[in-house]
This record gives sequence, C-alpha cells and structure tokens, in this order.
Amino acid sequence: MRFCKMLANGGELDGERILGPRTVRFMTQNHLPDGRDLRTMAQGAELAGAGPGVGFGLGFAVLLDPAAAQVLGTPGEYYWGGAAATAFFISPTEDLSSSCPSLN
Repeated sequence: MRFCKMLANGGELDGERILGPRTVRFMTQNHLPDGRDLRTMAQGAELAGAGPGVGFGLGFAVLLDPAAAQVLGTPGEYYWGGAAATAFFISPTEDLSSSCPSLN
C-alpha cells in the first residue's frame, strides 16, 4: 500500500521524493502505438484480463475507455494485476487507491 501511496502522491512518500511528478505522469500514460489498446496489440490479451479499452504505460495497465472495458472506472486509472497479492489500482481523478492485502 505504501507503493500505491507514493504513486498516488505524485512520487512522494512520507516527505521523501522517490519519483518526480512528471515521471509518474509519464509512466501512467498509454504508450501503445497510436493510442491503441491492449486487445488490438496482443493475441490472447483477453486471457490476461486486458480487453478493449485498456492501454499500457510504463509498468501499469491504463484504463482508456470504461465503457469499452466494461468496468466501473475513470479514464486514467492505472493498475497492476500481479500474482502473490501484488495487485493494486490508483485513480488520480477520484483520489482512490487500493491494494490486495499482504500475504505476511
């Protein structure tokens, strides 16, 4: 959750700058060619939970179109659906973040 808090706070955590705010903004933009989504870029993307309306930034999936993705969300949300309880999402517009509980 601390990682999410750092990203949601523009790269700062507990008063310490970890990443620059421009870096965080750049990382969380869709970097697929021509603004396309994952479904148009990769075979089997649906199997990985990346259907239409979802792009990819530098390390995160990025919600481009909630209607196309058929999810309740806000364009610009970014998330990671990792294994071993590393899944999280951050919605800068809604000022929300969430992560899976630790397996400790």
